[in-house]
Amino acid sequence: MSRARSGLAERMLTCAVLTTALVGCRESVEISLRTALVEPSEPSAGMVGPGVTKDGSSATGGSRSGPYIVVVFSTPSDLDSLARKMRVHHVYYTLYACSSVASAADLCDGRVYLLGAEELARIQEGQAPSEHNNVYKAYISDSVLRLQGCAQVDGGLDAAQELEKVRSDGLCMTIGAGNMLGGGFSSNAIRVPVVVDRDFFLLEQEPLADQASDREPPSDEETQ
Repeated sequence: MSRARSGLAERMLTCAVLTTALVGCRESVEISLRTALVEPSEPSAGMVGPGVTKDGSSATGGSRSGPYIVVVFSTPSDLDSLARKMRVHHVYYTLYACSSVASAADLCDGRVYLLGAEELARIQEGQAPSEHNNVYKAYISDSVLRLQGCAQVDGGLDAAQELEKVRSDGLCMTIGAGNMLGGGFSSNAIRVPVVVDRDFFLLEQEPLADQASDREPPSDEETQ
């Protein structure tokens, strides 16, 4: 048996042995975009995953100032339960240009949050019912320059080129989680419903004039 086949067989065996905990397995989850909105700040609690405290906060918290584009998505999977079964630290989102390959040209990532009951009721009002009962949200800075600063942390990525792709082809998002044994889960991609105006992301369903901002671009310190 070749080394490749042997490695695959060993991985399948590990997955079978650990089926009850799913610790060494890779799972796929399906996500669907529900809506997107703008919020002034990121919450300090409500993060998804066992690596955060009981109230959903994290020792590494301390979010920066907004505004933020909040992407609300749903999934048939209970991400918090799945994360605990797979013993991952937290659930994250990843951003990349829609015309690039996910994981090969990731620009930035961040935490995934639970949606409160009141928030969910407010978002569902006037919307068609969804077959997915588990709803979550991700906070993305509305600053293109801040996204570029995040992307430049990885020296192997041409951040400027990838952001030009974002401007022309759109911004996409996946979610995922991983553990020390190589297990975890990942999702399909959804398109973030934004357009780029100067150096800011704006929600594409609203007239640009209604979202026009006279804010100055973030400072060098803020983009780090």
